[in-house]
Amino acid sequence: MIGNAIKFTEYGQVVLSVSFEQASQKMSMFRFSVKDSGIGIPESKLHSIFEAFSQEDSSITRRFGGTGLGLSISSRLVEALGGQISVKSEIGKGSQFDFSVAMEIDSENTPVCPSTVGLVGLRVLMVDDNEVNRVVISRILQSLGMLPTQAESGEQALDLLQHSVSVGQRFDLVLLDAHMPSMDGFTTAAKMLTLPDCADLSMVMLSSAGLKGDAQRSKEIGFAAYLSKPFTRDELAQLLNRVVNVAADVPTDLITRHGIRESQIELDVLLVEDHVINQKLAIALIERWGHHVTVADDGQIALEMLAKHQFDLVLMDMMMPVMDGLEATQRIRASEHEGQHVPIVAMTANAMLGDRERCLQAGMDDYISKPIELAELQRVLAKFAPLKLNPSLMDPLPLVPEAPKMQEGVQPPVNFDYAKALADSDQDVVEIVKDVFLAQWPIDLEKMTAALNCGNLSPLQHTTHALKGTLGMFGAIPATQLASELEQMVGSDKCLGTPSNMDDLRLKLQGLKNQVDQLVTVLQNHSA
Repeated sequence: MIGNAIKFTEYGQVVLSVSFEQASQKMSMFRFSVKDSGIGIPESKLHSIFEAFSQEDSSITRRFGGTGLGLSISSRLVEALGGQISVKSEIGKGSQFDFSVAMEIDSENTPVCPSTVGLVGLRVLMVDDNEVNRVVISRILQSLGMLPTQAESGEQALDLLQHSVSVGQRFDLVLLDAHMPSMDGFTTAAKMLTLPDCADLSMVMLSSAGLKGDAQRSKEIGFAAYLSKPFTRDELAQLLNRVVNVAADVPTDLITRHGIRESQIELDVLLVEDHVINQKLAIALIERWGHHVTVADDGQIALEMLAKHQFDLVLMDMMMPVMDGLEATQRIRASEHEGQHVPIVAMTANAMLGDRERCLQAGMDDYISKPIELAELQRVLAKFAPLKLNPSLMDPLPLVPEAPKMQEGVQPPVNFDYAKALADSDQDVVEIVKDVFLAQWPIDLEKMTAALNCGNLSPLQHTTHALKGTLGMFGAIPATQLASELEQMVGSDKCLGTPSNMDDLRLKLQGLKNQVDQLVTVLQNHSA
């Protein structure tokens, strides 16, 4: 049907669309439509168009060729699938063929889709002189949770951008078609960057022609990304995720389809992490993006695994029992032969002054803080994926900004709104870790209480360290702060196990329990 539409359409476009109609537990009904702006079919011929050897007239056969079997075969295939086919047409304006078929739902395999969390709510200006392109791409953007505005020319786009700046709602992204009449995408982009408050505008070039030099020209003008048409929804989502997650002040190469595909290289990741909630979150996210994960509960187990198996990347928690992340990394580096270098990325809930230097000295290659953020984890996986194919691309540890130390002695808000904080949190993360946290919290509380009662403060410090990272995932600021203060009290020289100090710790633990109980109530009633 698509072949026919292309054959009989000299000008305009051919559009294939698929829409979901209805579903049962095991089956889904989809409607397919092929619409063209071709020569059209006379009404008198519509009743016989699906019969074998039927074309509009012999002049059509001489002009366009063909046997007239295509639509007959299409009709029989649709009927064999249990569907129905129909046509409507108008001479000189084009035709539209529709058919619906039921398809069985695959209950075993769930498609891996790019995360759209960072794209939701972003305002996008979509500039293209072709109406079909504008509509199709705008629908894709809407499906990603974005807010598109359409412009049919460079001139209109400049006016819309200026207006958005004047009302304090500048577009977050601009998508431009490369080749448009009057003012092309390159000229439009260059003018956009000269407008007030637009020097840092994020722009993506979309090109149908894909002419030699277009990508380089896009980079020189200041585009963040370049994508040739046609592209899929997932390709656009992955590219836009990369664009919005790259810090404005960090120099980067032009993001392209090739770069996205490089980042999709399947990695064999060793996750060295002892806390069950952090394990579940990291595993769920990494596997969702198509990589394989093996878990080691501490540094000693990680060493044993690395001796038996080659991994592409190690995500290393800093604070663990038996052997911490720094010591494990030092031993890994000492055991590597010449030419060997497994990338190791530190994960820490401390994010305190000097952490980066300690990571660098131990031989680590990068650094992310807890609670784990999707964008940061995606950045790390994308950075080290190309090294699987070419290890010589290894860069030194980047200058990660130091996080300020949490202020001590600052009282948490009296009436903190845990429900609002939870609603403002990353819902993907919340859904992954919620159930595990609700099951783990009573165990952690019992563990911390027992540690206080017997005067063994090491388990208390370790549990509060892991707990504060988890609480941060839910935006639970007061609870996170109390967990941090409790960890600092246990680790300070002032806490020597005297009765007065133990009483202070019990009071602090009770305050933490009160705050977490509020969070637990909200989580139990929460549905994303």
